[in-house]
Amino acid sequence: MMCTLGRVRVVARLLAVLVSLVPLTTRAEAPQILSEEQRSAQARQLYERGMASFQLEEWDTAIEAWEQAFRIKPLPQILYNIAQAHRLAKRYEKALSFYKKYLNMEPKAANRGEVDRHVVTLTKLIDEQRRASSAPPTAPIRPVPEAKPVVATVESSRPSPSPVGATKGEPKPVVAPVEPKPAVVTTAPPPVVVVESKPVDNRPITKKGWFWGVVGGAAAVVVAGVVIGVVVGTSDNTRNLPAVTF
Repeated sequence: MMCTLGRVRVVARLLAVLVSLVPLTTRAEAPQILSEEQRSAQARQLYERGMASFQLEEWDTAIEAWEQAFRIKPLPQILYNIAQAHRLAKRYEKALSFYKKYLNMEPKAANRGEVDRHVVTLTKLIDEQRRASSAPPTAPIRPVPEAKPVVATVESSRPSPSPVGATKGEPKPVVAPVEPKPAVVTTAPPPVVVVESKPVDNRPITKKGWFWGVVGGAAAVVVAGVVIGVVVGTSDNTRNLPAVTF
């Protein structure tokens, strides 16, 4: 009887301990619910971390931080930033996908024209890369055989025959060298240069044909300089990122 009561007490204590642990387990597994202010602060922190990595041209680190920020606060500007980082990292298909996602969330974006230009450029670039990768390989160029050097053989000169009637031991006749005759150089008379005199043009300078040609050329140069100055002075928005309000 005493043994049975002891066992009952042990089982009761074990059940009490298990029941006390159930609320702790449930509380640990419950997700932490953040307030709107806390979510905004956390997303802003991740966004700024991505901005710092973007300025340092650490594209992958910036993308990772912005993806985490977007999961907390799904703002369309963050998608645009991710697209910019993918484009600068030369991952053109990813960049094109995020540009389109950005326009889907923000169809009336202030930078819609710039994004449309990026979409057109990336689409052409991706098509060209696909055509180049699917093109058949070209035949290899065969190497040209090296030319072997030609060795010329010079036959040894034969001894000149002895003059008729000459005998051994007799001295050979000495032939006196013939002096070359001096060449006669004839000089041609100088050409006659005829200078044609033109009549003096006494018209005013404004009525001469070349005057308006010079004026037109100068005007074209000025216009071209103005156009170049406007193009160069325009800010490049390819790396600019829009402001985000959390």
